[in-house]
Amino acid sequence: MEILRQLKIDRHPMIQGLHTFSVRVTPDATMTSIRGCSDEGSLLLDIQAPRMGGNQTVVSFLREVLGLTEGELKITKGERSTLKTLRVAVADAEMIRIRMADFCLGA
Repeated sequence: MEILRQLKIDRHPMIQGLHTFSVRVTPDATMTSIRGCSDEGSLLLDIQAPRMGGNQTVVSFLREVLGLTEGELKITKGERSTLKTLRVAVADAEMIRIRMADFCLGA
């Protein structure tokens, strides 16, 4: 998905292999899916879960998409908001885009 090139991924300034990106969540969707990216560079994610309690769905879904273990992806900001910041432990930020695009093409 070419639109995922717009995804803004920031590298941690002091710890190699840590990156952050933001996710704009739309709860109560008919299915959990990646919709694309906002103009600001946030990932747009529809989730089937209700607004309250949707964090676990967000984390589980993105771990599966990115092929990460439990400790490699975490919500660091916005646990009670639809705009969340996630921290991901990967060596290369481009891997995040590639795995999301692969998932979208296969979905």
